[in-house]
Amino acid sequence: MQDLMHAQRLKSMGFNGPRPFLKERNNTNSNGIFYFAKADFGPDSFSGVKGNINIWKPKILLDQVSLAFISVGGGPKEKFASISAGWMVNPSLYYGDYVRLYASWTIHGSQTGCYDMSCPGFVQVSKTIPLSAILQPISIYDGPQYELPLTLYQDQVKGDWWFAFKDENIGYWPASLFKSLSLANNANYASWGGQVYSPVTEMAPVMGSGHWPIEGFKKAAYVSGIKIIDGSGTVLDPEVGSVKVHESRPNCYKARYVREAAKPWKKSVFYGGPGGCIG
Repeated sequence: MQDLMHAQRLKSMGFNGPRPFLKERNNTNSNGIFYFAKADFGPDSFSGVKGNINIWKPKILLDQVSLAFISVGGGPKEKFASISAGWMVNPSLYYGDYVRLYASWTIHGSQTGCYDMSCPGFVQVSKTIPLSAILQPISIYDGPQYELPLTLYQDQVKGDWWFAFKDENIGYWPASLFKSLSLANNANYASWGGQVYSPVTEMAPVMGSGHWPIEGFKKAAYVSGIKIIDGSGTVLDPEVGSVKVHESRPNCYKARYVREAAKPWKKSVFYGGPGGCIG
């Protein structure tokens, strides 16, 4: 009941469901604006992605949202399907301003999809890691850093899309959700980074740690260990030149793709910023 009440409040404020992080161009609705800073891969054909998402707790207003994600998607523009997972601070969806583990799916243009298990779709299998769980500890600026090692991958026999934390499967989205869509076979696009939402009357909130990517490790938010899983299940580094950075408002949020040889920064994206944009 509480989830349904929160869902209705989200719709009233304009944040009426998950937004695809891939191929997204229209970032404004009648009530608010979505901003992102991310690294994208594709178009190509693959069956999964991996990434270690740095955990932060951005300070936001009650009607704002700030999150970090890994995402896969595919299909034509009018039926573009996507799956995303990561952490989120969203007082309108969850109780309080805690950092939560979240997962979502959506079919663009049909208003089909939702967060966590607020509509039929995601099937929970883990008995120890629930969606919407409060995440602790939180990274500290210029101090200890904490990560979420996450994987989204497709079962090549049944076609289901699985969500895993470290080596444990949390649950899956049945292949039937994406029947007749490209995502029913393989994904074509992947993305890693951050997104925020704010009503048009307010300044855009903090993304990630609230610091610019150029500040680097321990100061800026990141997703490290970026990997692609091919159709045979082999985990690969994205090829040179296949990952591009995209920022919807560079004066408020930026992204920086790092390809250094030393681990764990072999393939990573630093992202975020202080916000402050209006309209």
